[in-house]
Parts: sequence; structure tokens; C-alpha cells
Amino acid sequence: MATTGKPQQTREQRLEHLAEANRVRSSKAALKRDLAAQRLSFAEAIADERSRRCQVLELLQATPRIGKIKAPLICRRANVPTTRRIENLSSADRLALLQIIPA
Repeated sequence: MATTGKPQQTREQRLEHLAEANRVRSSKAALKRDLAAQRLSFAEAIADERSRRCQVLELLQATPRIGKIKAPLICRRANVPTTRRIENLSSADRLALLQIIPA
């Protein structure tokens, strides 16, 4: 019988991992809601720990006055890939984005 190569998890481990994934998703959604409601600026959002695993495009699209059309244009202008995660932005990337984003 062939095995899939995945380590077997107990039911408790699987439930624990699912709960953690739900916490992360909820936290990320709350961050985007705060950004959309202008309780956070874009600069505060990219400095927030909750945004580490978000892609730049996700946060830009959640920013007021920036949507699905402007977000990729801003990334291109800042020379930042749309799929880059916030945690992987260099200080130069962050600065470039912050100079372009309307205050």
C-alpha cells in the first residue's frame, strides 16, 4: 500500500491546527475591516503584526480610495510584486509604497 508521505495527525492536532488557521483568518479580516473603516492608516496596517502574512495587493484593495483597479497600478509604480507578502517587503519597498499611497 502506498503512503502519501504526510505525517499522520491525531484528531486533536488537526482540530488545533484548524482553530489556529481560523484565528489567523479572523485576525486578517479584522485588520482589513479596520483599514477599510479608516481606523488604521496604510502605514499602520503594514506595521501591524496581523498583516505579516497578507499580500500587498490585499491590503491595498482594502484601503479606502484604492480598489481593484488602482492597487496593481500602485504596486507596479512602486516596483513591488502584487503577490509579495508584507513580511517580505524591504524598507525600500515600504517607503516606495508609502510615498505613493494618498494620505
